[in-house]
Amino acid sequence: MLNDFYEKESLKIIDVYFEEKTESRQAYLFSGMFILRETSVKTYSERHIYATDRAYEDISAFFKLAENVTRVIQGEKRQLEIKNNPFHTTLHDEMLEYMNTLKNKKRFKKVMEPETSAFGSLIPQPLQVEKKQQVVIVFDDERIKQLQKETDALVSEVNKRIEDHDSQGDMERISKIQVETTSINSNDFFAQSVEIDEEIIEEFAETLNPIEHSFLSLFKNLTIEIKDAEHFAKKHGQMLSILITDINEKSLDSLDDNLIEEKDSVIELYEEFQSIIAKMKEIEKV
Repeated sequence: MLNDFYEKESLKIIDVYFEEKTESRQAYLFSGMFILRETSVKTYSERHIYATDRAYEDISAFFKLAENVTRVIQGEKRQLEIKNNPFHTTLHDEMLEYMNTLKNKKRFKKVMEPETSAFGSLIPQPLQVEKKQQVVIVFDDERIKQLQKETDALVSEVNKRIEDHDSQGDMERISKIQVETTSINSNDFFAQSVEIDEEIIEEFAETLNPIEHSFLSLFKNLTIEIKDAEHFAKKHGQMLSILITDINEKSLDSLDDNLIEEKDSVIELYEEFQSIIAKMKEIEKV
């Protein structure tokens, strides 16, 4: 609309709203780079395009004019005051007419009339199919209860006789199995404790430093409380976790297994390595 307004005035909107200015600039050169340079300042010109004051005034007035048109469409009587209105009064009417045209436009247009529908034959009724009579199953509850009662009595009698016949024999077999298991476990533990060669124990003991020797000698009944172990490690300026890791790494090299592990509030030594603790205590005494 602004473009149409200025075309009627035989003006181009770009010439009204923007102006070109040529400005001179100076560039200070480095005199030290060239010995024979006569001047240290170079003057050049730049062209800049700036918005005119008319552009700011017209845009502000146009926004107020658009607000007034919106208020008229919504039925409000109050209008914003436009000081030094650069537009003629017909622009207000043109904007109002344009908005009303948009408001009256419909989204869909009718492009053709609907054709008369052609009716065919009626849909035939579905064929009547005779329904098969369903078989009705009737349960005799009294007979079922009687058979269930007889079955339960028979099962109870059989179980009772089996229990009476096998109870004594079962107790004897269980006692025998428990004795054999206890004997086997004891023998296995003894065998595991004896299987470690004395030379391997001495080889492992030689890899330990004095602090690790002293730490292992503190174990009683294959355990040591974590608080006591932490106190020992702190006393010797070490971290408990690093101390345990170093011992287990050396035991892996010599014994092919970890020596100790941390559980809850205690540190345990594996039972098969109890002979090592005895060796550590002998070394401490010496």
